[in-house]
Amino acid sequence: MFVSAQLPCTKAPVPDALFPAEASTSRREWRGVSIKLVAGLAGYQFWVSLGGSSVEPYDVDDIVDVVALSEELLDDIEDWDEHYRDLTRRASADDLEPSRHPDLAALTAEGRALGRRLRAEVPPAMQVYHHPLGAAGYELIAADAECA
Repeated sequence: MFVSAQLPCTKAPVPDALFPAEASTSRREWRGVSIKLVAGLAGYQFWVSLGGSSVEPYDVDDIVDVVALSEELLDDIEDWDEHYRDLTRRASADDLEPSRHPDLAALTAEGRALGRRLRAEVPPAMQVYHHPLGAAGYELIAADAECA
């Protein structure tokens, strides 16, 4: 896995009250937890590691079992994922290179923006990654001062 340039986060964090009260993980236990935002991968938009080597898939309905996210963000992620899956159903494998397909480049940019919004809504100690469409690795979304 490679990690490319860190992307800044620009949205203010969600208030503590939006984190699930029933979650057994306290705010200080989020260190070592990572969440990866991915479009079109087996119907799961989130791949979560809870500090170990195993990674579990979650869709927009199930991710709330890990961390609370706004309905607006979840709806936007679901739309982004559906748009990507629709694009891949219509395009040949050769057309799915970002340099050859303007929709794929736009979806990658949208995914980065959604990653920054996700970064703003999760606990600061949680690592957030975005998978650029057509790339082999992940980009770390920085937890900068605005998101801490």
